[in-house]
Amino acid sequence: MRPIGTRRGNPVVRRMIEQNQRRRLYYSLSPDEAQVRGDANDPRAVRWTREFFERLRDVVVPRMAVAERLEDGVLRYFGAENLRLWALHREHELVVAYDHGDSPSEIRERARRWLGCLATHTAPGLPSPHWGSPVYGARVDRATQELDIVWATPGDWCRFVLEDVHAPRVYDAPPHWGDRFVTA
Repeated sequence: MRPIGTRRGNPVVRRMIEQNQRRRLYYSLSPDEAQVRGDANDPRAVRWTREFFERLRDVVVPRMAVAERLEDGVLRYFGAENLRLWALHREHELVVAYDHGDSPSEIRERARRWLGCLATHTAPGLPSPHWGSPVYGARVDRATQELDIVWATPGDWCRFVLEDVHAPRVYDAPPHWGDRFVTA
């Protein structure tokens, strides 16, 4: 007997489609996001602007220590007392994530997944062992030079970027990396 309704087709492909739909639904329909994206006068909406992206790329990222040079870009780390962030930077793309207690091999794999999400224009899932904690992903279209914010989730990192808080960098790499631990 042939399946009918939503259970038709290849179950693997169906699961991938449902997962992408859940991710997009989570990030696009949260009440806070819908209100902020629609109101350009709201100060929280500034994270959707080109100026925010440029500030991240030109001011915040250079303050971060280079942790790894990957074939896909440069992975940087900022460790202060109250805030620990990763940034994956390429010429036209930028991803920011909270430190999630990753090993070097895990952060490399997560960085690859984040870049895949930027390329396919899908938001990563909820913070999890699979995705880590990515909070911002944006890219500039090379042809049109338009900014494409793929995902942006508010948090302490926004205040760090917007208020020009000069928290001193204490760690150049996550403390749990052991022999790679360096104090700035």
